[in-house]
Formats: sequence, C-alpha cells, structure tokens
Amino acid sequence: VKYYLFIEPILIIATLSIYQTFISVTLFILISYYIYSILHKKDIFIKDIIIFLILFLLSCIVYKIAWSVELKIFNIGISSYGNADKTNVLNMILNLPTAFINSYVLLFRYLSGDGIIIHNAFKLYIIEILFTIIVIINIFVNAYKIKLQKEKLFLLILLTLLIPPALCAQLFFAVGNGVNTVSSFPYVLFIPMLFLLYFNYNKNYINIITLLLSVIILHSTIYQFEVDMTTMWESKNATVNLMNSVINKLEIMNLYNDEYEYMFLGKPAENEMFFTTENKHRILKEMLRANSYARVGDFWTSPGNMWMSYNGLFKNVMGCGIKINLKTYEDYAYIKDIEQYLSLEPFPKDNFAMQVDNVVIVKISN
Repeated sequence: VKYYLFIEPILIIATLSIYQTFISVTLFILISYYIYSILHKKDIFIKDIIIFLILFLLSCIVYKIAWSVELKIFNIGISSYGNADKTNVLNMILNLPTAFINSYVLLFRYLSGDGIIIHNAFKLYIIEILFTIIVIINIFVNAYKIKLQKEKLFLLILLTLLIPPALCAQLFFAVGNGVNTVSSFPYVLFIPMLFLLYFNYNKNYINIITLLLSVIILHSTIYQFEVDMTTMWESKNATVNLMNSVINKLEIMNLYNDEYEYMFLGKPAENEMFFTTENKHRILKEMLRANSYARVGDFWTSPGNMWMSYNGLFKNVMGCGIKINLKTYEDYAYIKDIEQYLSLEPFPKDNFAMQVDNVVIVKISN
C-alpha cells in the first residue's frame, strides 16, 4: 500500500485544524503541480487524481466529525461567524453554483483592487491583470507547441478553470460569499505560482516582459508588507503610550483599583493623543494604505468588538491585569443613556471618566 494513502489524510486534517481556509493552499498547489506536470510532459494518471479527491473528501469528513465531538465535549456552540452554524451537506450542495461564480469574482477583485486585501503598495493592478492574461495565454500557446494529446489538453483546460475555486475553497464548505484578510493567503501565492508555471529560460521577448512584470509586482508586494509592519509597530506603540497615560490619570483620580471593572469606549486611533512618527516611507498618522490587521487601535466599535480589543490589548500586549467584563459591555446600550455619561469628553479632558457602582467608564474617543 502506498504511504500517501495514510500520510495525505493526516496532513490534510492537521492543516484544517490549524486554520480551515488553508485547505485552499493545498488545492491550489496540487492543481499547479498537475498543470506544471502536463506542460513538462510528465505522466499524469486520472486514477491518482481520483484517489486524491476521495482521500480529500474523507479527510474533510473525519475533520468535521472530530470538530463536532470536540465542541460537544467542551460544551461549545457553533459560531455564526462565516455562517458556520448553517453549514450542512444540503446547504453546501445548494451553495455550489453561487460559490463557483463568486470564486471568479473574488479573484478579479483581488487582482483589480483592494477589495480583499491591500497587497500592492503602488496600486499597479493593471500590471497584475496584464501579467495574468499573458501567462494564461502563453500556457496554452506552449501546450499547442508541444502538441498535447486531446485528453491532456482537456485536463489542462479543466485544471486552469479550477484555479479560482481552489483559491477560495472554503466557500464551498460554508455558506458565505466573501474572503477576508486572514483567509486571503492563497491569493498571495497566485502570482508567484503563475510565474513558476509559465516561465522558462528561453530568451524571447514574452519571457523578458513576463520577468519584468513579475519583478515589479514582487517589489510592490514586499513594499506593502513593509508598510503594514511599520504601521503595526507604530500604531501599537501609539496605542500603548496612550493607554499608559490613561491609567496614570486614573490613578491620580483614585479610579484605578484592583476591585474595579473597566469599560473603555471609542477607538485609541481617534484620540487626539494617538501619535505616530514620520518615517522614511510615509506619514503613518492617517494609516490610509495599511491593511486593517496592521492598524492597531483602529477597530469596530460594537460592544463585543470593543471588549475583545481592549481586553486583548491590556492582557496580551501590555501585560496588565485590569478587569474588563464582557457583561459590562453588553449593558453599554443602557449605560450610554446615563446623563453623566453624555457629559463625558474624550481623554485627556478632565471629565473623561466616571464611576457607576463598581464599574469605571472611560471615554477614549467620540
């Protein structure tokens, strides 16, 4: 028995356990491997592809069973995030046509703008689209030149058409219609993998153009990553400095006590004391071109999101044991109507905080 019959399911289940959308990476790399093999006249057996698909589906089923058992053991309900609570076999089947069409829309959005993730610092999206068109055309030109058999040519066309669905395979397992920043990693591999599939060392003008375009795209992508990392560093420091100032002021006002619970309202990034430095790349104060994950201190202001953001900031970033209770944030809708709260002004104004029973309410921004 071939070893991969045992190893493949284990690796797929392990990948799903790390993060479910990583399954898109597995499928995209596999499809790319088969396309590469066809173009280089390596043996491709339909039997192997069918075996992989069977093992892939069985792995997903085993993962789903293990996932359900674990939720049951720890008495955890299924989250509504990404409509995970609505996922079942019938919904997945009904969702297939929509997910298939959406996969092409999402790939176009990725290549043509910032709809999914900002990955191109210089907004050279037309170059990415041009690069993709040139490579796809030349893949089939090369297939014609090497005189592929009809069966192999059909398989090449089919695999190429399956690239967009593979890049967002999670949409076929959950009833949703989008890809967020976290699950966009497979798209980051799209341009480099496309380049590897096509490029060879023949010195013709198409290869030279393709190489130049790929270098420009790579430079813009790396620069975007540097912008994100710089923004994350700068905005984290600005947020920590601001919150340290807030804590110092609370101590002076005798409102900082281990027995109290705290509710921070508003965004640090919108406070007048949120400072970032000017660096060689850009002024980061506006943080306009950085991805949302890099903009520390800039988050959604719904009660649940504010609780998670401030709780994570104090415990995981600042190492502070300040008590922040989710229940208090859930009562925010009632607390915010208190006349005393309405008179609060954002820090560093003197009336930036108030105490209600055992809870200290701190206004960070409007």
